[in-house]
Amino acid sequence: MKIALFLSRWGNGGAERQFSLLAQGLARRGHKVVALSVLPGGLHWDALKKSPNIARHALYPASTATQVTLPTLLGGIFRLRRFLRRENFEILYSALVTANFMGGWAHAPSPATTLVWGIRNSVVEGQWEKHFLYLLSKPLRQRPELVICNSYAGKAFASNKGLLSSQPKIVPNGIDTETFHPDPIQRETLRGQWGLAKTDFVITSIARLTPMKDHPTLLRAVAIARQSNPQIRLVCAGEGSLSYRKKLQRMTHALDLQDIVHWLPPTPEPEKLHQISDLFCSTSFRGEGLSNSLAEAMACGIPVISTRTGDHQTLLEGVGHLVSPSDPIGLAEAIKKSIQEHGCGHRPKGRERILSHYSMEAMITRTEKHLEELRKENAGVE
Repeated sequence: MKIALFLSRWGNGGAERQFSLLAQGLARRGHKVVALSVLPGGLHWDALKKSPNIARHALYPASTATQVTLPTLLGGIFRLRRFLRRENFEILYSALVTANFMGGWAHAPSPATTLVWGIRNSVVEGQWEKHFLYLLSKPLRQRPELVICNSYAGKAFASNKGLLSSQPKIVPNGIDTETFHPDPIQRETLRGQWGLAKTDFVITSIARLTPMKDHPTLLRAVAIARQSNPQIRLVCAGEGSLSYRKKLQRMTHALDLQDIVHWLPPTPEPEKLHQISDLFCSTSFRGEGLSNSLAEAMACGIPVISTRTGDHQTLLEGVGHLVSPSDPIGLAEAIKKSIQEHGCGHRPKGRERILSHYSMEAMITRTEKHLEELRKENAGVE
């Protein structure tokens, strides 16, 4: 198959990571894959440069912007339309509202190309422009011949937004279990480099610094738990606006946590943060479908705590702790319980759950199967 995987920008988010894994997996299986973007740049865009079997194409190749503006979006639709006419892709698989909207409008004059929409969130996050794009996308729901959701929460969201004209397929996120795996030797080395004592209990959070991810609840919970467990350390890695980062740092000082909290930028090697960690926390109060970082921590054999958002209850059932959103007291109790389990040598079974239900190869195989069936159906092949 000749497939274009289309995003507004291949940055540092979960959707971008999944599309990067998918692009590499489909290319390994002999498909011709193009990573298509409105804007160039971003963590995964740069990483794909090292993949010789994957072509990259940006609609605005010289742009240095990191966000799609209204003029860029409208002009990008015409650029995308010309690109599709010229390249004759069999599949255009877009994800997230900006790319889905552009694909819906650009697809009409390209009958040779089948449009597939990807739904990878369960709430509208962002300014009024995003809400407006969802509203404008609703009349386009007949144009994709297939919708793929990465979670049942995403399916419910798409249905509520009127984005579905037929039943979507569910393809959960896939985790690279060769990269994300327990590594006691690396753990000891990295903790030594960080200057961590063996008694230090390190909690990590890998998430964008946005209100939806609810870092304030995590900070309050750590402050509560640390009253009886002074060995707690917290590492938060993620990108966000300077103003919001400063707000979180002020809160860190107000809670007297400034000496034990480390704020890091997005990391191209999150597996290293998981290796130094004793516990991973996902504290979003809404909007999650299925968190990559949470599943990757599980693949590394790290105990995890998550709020009951998205499909996390299914992901963690029997292998992790679930708490209510925006509940610092409940989260603090779960942290203290995890510390007790850590002291007793409790071994979490999260990696087994990932291997059996959320492997990278399973995600690639399921996606490939759905795309192949769609291609054969449109070609009239039995």
